Amino acid sequence: MVSKHSQSCAGSDYFASDFAAGEIQKYLQVDDYSTAEKLIEYYKKIFDDFYIELLIIDYDEQKQMNYKLIKLANKTKTKMIITCDVHYQKKEFTEVHDLMLLIRDKHTLEDLKYDQLSGTNKIYQYKVKDLYYKTMQEINDDFLDIDAFVEIPA
Repeated sequence: MVSKHSQSCAGSDYFASDFAAGEIQKYLQVDDYSTAEKLIEYYKKIFDDFYIELLIIDYDEQKQMNYKLIKLANKTKTKMIITCDVHYQKKEFTEVHDLMLLIRDKHTLEDLKYDQLSGTNKIYQYKVKDLYYKTMQEINDDFLDIDAFVEIPA
């Protein structure tokens, strides 16, 4: 399927793996490095410029995934690209975003408080609270956090 439609991406400057829900990541979630590696090699044959995408957000599961992706990128000699997930423009809009989710789902703050106190967790709220448009300095600082637990070759 991908190879059939790869020509439609031919005008693009690059093609990157998807972040959390990506095919490569699904194999890495179950520590199937072998299949993930084969998939990367497959994509590299189809796309001239394939990158592994590292999503820089303050979420432990994503940080662990980034570690696995960096390890795989180093092993397969695949270039990496850093991205952010942006849902709102500024850091101070985090609470407004949470409120918008409540409104969308027809809930109130009282509903959320009860949900959290009762432990039912039926009301959807993002666990990640840094889904805003980050400055380059913030991205660099967050990436250095990854650097703390993985050796990245120069």
